[in-house]
Amino acid sequence: MLFAVLKSPRLKTLGRLSSPVAANLVAQSLLGLVSTAAAGRLGDAALAGIGVANALFSILLALLFGLDAGVQTVVARRLGAGETAAAGVALRWGLLLCGALGVALAGTAILIGPEAVALAIRDPVAARAGGEFLKGFTPILPLLGLNMTFSAYWYGARKAGRAMAITLLQLPLHAALVWGLALGAGPLPALGAYGAGLGASLAAAAALAMHIVLAYRVAPVDGLTGRREVAGAGGELAAYLRIGLPISLQQSLLYVCLALSFAVIARIGTGAAAAVNGMNALAVVASLAAGGVGTAAASLIGAAVGRGEAGD
Repeated sequence: MLFAVLKSPRLKTLGRLSSPVAANLVAQSLLGLVSTAAAGRLGDAALAGIGVANALFSILLALLFGLDAGVQTVVARRLGAGETAAAGVALRWGLLLCGALGVALAGTAILIGPEAVALAIRDPVAARAGGEFLKGFTPILPLLGLNMTFSAYWYGARKAGRAMAITLLQLPLHAALVWGLALGAGPLPALGAYGAGLGASLAAAAALAMHIVLAYRVAPVDGLTGRREVAGAGGELAAYLRIGLPISLQQSLLYVCLALSFAVIARIGTGAAAAVNGMNALAVVASLAAGGVGTAAASLIGAAVGRGEAGD
């Protein structure tokens, strides 16, 4: 029976689709690993403070995950039904919604972020480093929202290789900017924790520019530009909320648990919090690789529903 499962055409299709998705998610996790490695060069206090800041930041970022899943689902259904223009309109709605929510979440992070870090970790040096990191890192929220929306479209359209290519181009730029601005290199000043956050934000802005060029110029998405509308497009917002809100809340609560864990470990000592930050950055690589299979399966499910073949 196992041999029959391994020879299944469905499994082959899933493997073909999930490989670039998993590779893209792993590459994205490497972005965080690079930032953690740079923070480690700034000392235990900086590494601990940035770890706590990242955990708190992720609570807000996770609220965008559900919208990302909603975009992928709607796009896959539209394309499964042969409605290519409607899929482009769905992407347009997703960009507007995720961009607006990202700006609102960034404002929230600016208002309460540094104070929340100071409450979570007692070491004043670590708390100051975490607050400085957030100042440079907070602008990434709307950028990540838009980048994830573009990636969700490519996943739903079964063109995950395009998202993977952009992340692979972003990775060396991210490393250069984060290390250069955090530690100083050539003409770049050493800005410490603030520089690590700023470098990540600048690299995300470059990735967004690549997504825009790809979607508007290199491989134009039908229905994305102009004032074009399609039948049923007005229901996309409701679909995103219906699909995405439970996912966003679930993911955000998971990161609340992570933040609470960091807060408890920070009471043990700065070195313990720094060590957990490093281990968490490594552990997430494996989890995201496995998540690639689920993401690919979601696209196949959405397309089957769009074709009216729920049994498939």
